[in-house]
Amino acid sequence: MSEPTDTFVFTCKDHFVDIRSYKTPTATQAAFPFDWAFYGEVVRPADGGEPTYTHTIDSRYINALATLGKEKAQIYLLPDNANTVENEQGDEVEVGEMLNPDTMEIEKFVEIWRPLDPLRGSQKTPIGRTELYNHDFNDDEKANCLVLLIETEGFKGKLIKIGSWAQAFLQDTSIDGIAGLTVVRAAKIDGTDEWKDLISWGTFADSVPVGSDIYAQFDKVGASVTVNKLIWKRLL
Repeated sequence: MSEPTDTFVFTCKDHFVDIRSYKTPTATQAAFPFDWAFYGEVVRPADGGEPTYTHTIDSRYINALATLGKEKAQIYLLPDNANTVENEQGDEVEVGEMLNPDTMEIEKFVEIWRPLDPLRGSQKTPIGRTELYNHDFNDDEKANCLVLLIETEGFKGKLIKIGSWAQAFLQDTSIDGIAGLTVVRAAKIDGTDEWKDLISWGTFADSVPVGSDIYAQFDKVGASVTVNKLIWKRLL
């Protein structure tokens, strides 16, 4: 197994934002330094079957529109089917089927996921799931998890903040291709109240809410805040 990207998936309830930035982008990849960026929801069957992961906005789909056309590019929006088990190291092993963009076939895949400490935004060292589950979160820290959606007409976007981490992906639907996309990943520096952008890419990066003061304004579900002309509303 190998992993050419820094892959972070932020999940809250059944909402997720998945950003996979190249560790060392080539000259060709530098124009859009992401192998994949998408967000969606987890759909869990009532019968307890394997969940599926929908793709509300998908960079691979948007990139394929210009070459394949809308009908053929739809294959990139097919939901992924997957199930997970925990291995002996405490990692989450995800096994399922999804589109392989290199072969354009639905193929089996295996991904291994490791959790980060949600309250240490400067720390990328994974922690064990037992440690995560036994973490002593206080009520304030739990309430500080947010799922935000863009309400501005002509835009789609989602931000998920978990503790000291935040990640967002959005699209200006009036612009074709990757030029209409914006990606932001941010973290709060340990021991401070200062937030730092780890990734800030796209025209509307400054319209993504980042910072303790602005997160405090989303004090309840349904609260709306305008950031540089984009309206964000708290969903969860």
